[in-house]
Amino acid sequence: MRPKLLLDVDGILTDFHSEMARIVSMVGFPITSNEMCEWEMGASLRKAGAPESIVQIAMDAMAFAGFNASLEPDSSALEWLPIVRRLADVVFVTSPNPRCDSWISERIAWMRKHFEVEPAYIVFTEDKSGISGDVFVDDHPANVAAWASKHPDKTAMLWDAPYNRGPDLKRIGSWEELAKILKG
Repeated sequence: MRPKLLLDVDGILTDFHSEMARIVSMVGFPITSNEMCEWEMGASLRKAGAPESIVQIAMDAMAFAGFNASLEPDSSALEWLPIVRRLADVVFVTSPNPRCDSWISERIAWMRKHFEVEPAYIVFTEDKSGISGDVFVDDHPANVAAWASKHPDKTAMLWDAPYNRGPDLKRIGSWEELAKILKG
C-alpha cells in the first residue's frame, strides 16, 4: 500500500522567504532569504533590524490579491514532485491567509498551473495536526511538532531551511531524501 504523504506548500514547493526578501528589498530594506532566521515573516524581519514600516509592508504584501499567484515554484520541486507522486498519495496541506480574500482561489490555480494538482488534493487549514497521513513534511517547526505529537507512530519531518534552524526535530533536506524515505 502506498503511503499517504502530507506536504506543505510554502517553503517547500515555493520559496516564500525569497519572494518576501525581494519585496522588502525593493522598498529599501535589502535582505536575502538566507539572512532570514525565523519562520514567521514579521519576526524574521524584526530580528534582521527592519523598521516596523518595512515589516508592515511585508505583511500587507501577503494580503494583496495576486501575491499568492505571483510566487515562483521551486525548481527542484518541479523536478521531484512528479517522482514523489508516483511513490505516495500526496495531499497538500497549507494554511490559508485570512487577510487575503483571494488566497485560496489563487493557491488552487497556482497548484494546478505549476504542479497539475486538483483541489481535491489540497487541504486548507490552520491546524495541520488534525490531518491524518503516514508522512508529514512542513517547514514550520510548530506544525511538525504538533503533528508528531498527535501521530506518534507516523513520520513527521521538518523541511530544512535557514529560517527554521534550532528545534530538535527530524529534518529532511532534499527531494531525493524524501523519495528514498517513501520507497522504504
